[in-house]
Amino acid sequence: MNSLPWIIPNQKITYIKYKLQGFDKDWNYSKNFNLASYTNLPAGDYTFMLQVANSDGIWNDEVLSLKIIVVPPWWKTIIARILFTLIIANIVFFSFRVRINVLKKQKKKLEELVKERTEEVRMKNDELSEKYDEIVTQEEEIREQAEELRALSEKLRDTNRNLAEKVKERTIELENALGKAEDSQKLISSFLSNFSHEIRTPLNAIMGFSQIVGGEELTEEKKGHYADIVEQNVQSLLLQIDSIMDVAKLHTGQYVLKNNLFSLSDLYIRIYNELKNRSKIIDKSISFEVNLAKEIEIKSDSDAFKGLIYNLVENAIKYTEQGKVEFGYRIEFEQNTEITQFEISNKESPFRLFLFVNDTGIGIPKESHEIIFDPSEKLKIQIKKFTGEQG
Repeated sequence: MNSLPWIIPNQKITYIKYKLQGFDKDWNYSKNFNLASYTNLPAGDYTFMLQVANSDGIWNDEVLSLKIIVVPPWWKTIIARILFTLIIANIVFFSFRVRINVLKKQKKKLEELVKERTEEVRMKNDELSEKYDEIVTQEEEIREQAEELRALSEKLRDTNRNLAEKVKERTIELENALGKAEDSQKLISSFLSNFSHEIRTPLNAIMGFSQIVGGEELTEEKKGHYADIVEQNVQSLLLQIDSIMDVAKLHTGQYVLKNNLFSLSDLYIRIYNELKNRSKIIDKSISFEVNLAKEIEIKSDSDAFKGLIYNLVENAIKYTEQGKVEFGYRIEFEQNTEITQFEISNKESPFRLFLFVNDTGIGIPKESHEIIFDPSEKLKIQIKKFTGEQG
């Protein structure tokens, strides 16, 4: 410090003492009254105090003071430190919360999906088991009825020898009934044999893809894809079982035709949606189309109607390796006739309904046309793979 205004003129200063209040505990004495040096002062408010003495060693009673404020750099201010702390804490907290929420949502979604698919598979398996048990029970009942008829026939022969004509007539009736029962039994046995063959592929698919979904770490997309495959095979199994049940009920007189009103185009669209995911269609080995005429409602048994069309279209896909499968219907009206509903019966109608299934498959030989509606007959057709030519 120099040019001290409080120094008395013509008076020589010999000593000074100074003190930085807030930093120094005691006074500092010095003969160098031009300089008081402080380094590394913390930020804060200070008061610099100064007192001088003359050559006679007499101290001036007046103590000079100077208010000094040491300002810290902005990044070391309390506000900056608080702000930095809050920003870092918020970033860490927000990142942690976002990550936790994402993991929770993924875990919950995955658990719900696995639980839902597992429950669906379990319910379908239970339903499949119940229907299979019902088929087995009906087969046993038919077998028992056939045995009872045989026993009754033998008993009648032994106990009614004196009533020859009546016994003969009764025996003929019983043998006819027995033949029908045996035919029904053979038909059910044939269907059960086909059933065991038809369910092997979808059942293996259900088991295989269920193990994949439950045993491997897969993406949500793949899990959804595999779950859809399982669902398709379950539906295929149920359709096979329903078909066998209907045939068994039909030949045992237990099937009751229903008479309900339904949309023919809606039924065709349902069949198309159920069959469009077959592998031949997906990989475009064959094209699959449905052609619908004017919208019309039919009063008949919708389940039986659907089963008829479904089986025809499914067989067309099965026996077509390349080319096209097309199905649909068309309506031919008489002149000046407009109908939107009709009931299937043996009565005359003012229009004709044509149902068709066209394919480029192997077809049915002409010599076999007479037996295609005989349920006891089965065509033996050799399927040949296409090698660039359409059959």
